[in-house]
Amino acid sequence: MFFCLVKKREKVGILLVRPGIILHWKLFVVNKGERLAFQNKDVEESHMSLEAVVFDWSGTLVAECYKEPIVIDEATLERYKAISKKNKIAALANGTYFGHIEELVLLSCDEAGITDEAVRKGLVAKALSKALMPDVVETLRFLKEAGIPFALLRNSKLPPHLFYEQVLVPFGVGEFFDPTQNIFMSSELGGLVTKPDPVIFNALLARCTAVDLVNQKNPAHIFMVGNEVGADIVGAHNMHWSSILLRTTEKSSGESPEEKATYEVDTWSELMKLFQQLLEHIPFANL
Repeated sequence: MFFCLVKKREKVGILLVRPGIILHWKLFVVNKGERLAFQNKDVEESHMSLEAVVFDWSGTLVAECYKEPIVIDEATLERYKAISKKNKIAALANGTYFGHIEELVLLSCDEAGITDEAVRKGLVAKALSKALMPDVVETLRFLKEAGIPFALLRNSKLPPHLFYEQVLVPFGVGEFFDPTQNIFMSSELGGLVTKPDPVIFNALLARCTAVDLVNQKNPAHIFMVGNEVGADIVGAHNMHWSSILLRTTEKSSGESPEEKATYEVDTWSELMKLFQQLLEHIPFANL
C-alpha cells in the first residue's frame, strides 16, 4: 500500500493505493485562489461519468422560503402578513412562502393602485428571479452547452404546461425546459404516485428520450439532484442512478445504502464544480 500524488492542470489529487484498487481519493481544486476539498471515501471505481441530470425543483433550483425582496423590513413583513390574513394566504412568520410570491405582489399592486399590466408583470418577475438559488442559470447553461441532457421531476399539482408558463418562465429558467420534452409532474399520474416511486421516474424517462438513452446504457451515469433524501436520493437509487444531495433543507443523507447520497454539496457553485470534474472523468468522493 502506498500514496501517490496526481496532478492534472490546476487540480492536485492524493491517492491511497493498494495494487489494483484505489482505496481513498482526496482532491483539491485550485481555481483563482479558491480551494475546494473533497472528503475521503472508500471507492472501487476509478471514476464516475456524467451523462444526464434530473433536477428537483423546490429547495433545489429555488429556495423553499426566503426573505428578500418580498420582505424588506418589518413594516413590509407586517403588510404582507396582513394581506395574507385578509386573503387567506398561509405565510411563514419569518417571511413569505415562495409559492405565493406572485399572488402577494399582485395584491400589493392592487392596494397601491398599480394597474399597468406590464409594470405588474415586471414586479412579479423581479421578485421571482430573486428566489432562484445563486448560480442556477449559469449551471444550467453550462450543462446545455456541454451537451448534457437534463430534466425536471417534481411532485406537483400543476400540469407541466402550466408549471412552465406560470413558474419556470417567470422564474427566468424557461429557456432550459420544455413541458413536452424534459418536465414531468406527479399531477400527470393523478397525484397518486410521487417520488420516490420508480413509476414516476420511468414516466419521466418515457417523455425525456435523451435521458432515457443514457438510462438504457448506463443508469449510474444519470445524476439526480435534490434536497430531500426520502424523495430524491432514495428515488434515484431505486432507479440505480447516482445522486447529489443539495444540502438546503437536510444537512446530510442517511447511512443506509438507499439513503446515502453519492455526493453532497451546499451550493450551486459547488455543484457546478462537481459537474465540471465529472465531465473530466476525475475520480473523487463526497463534498
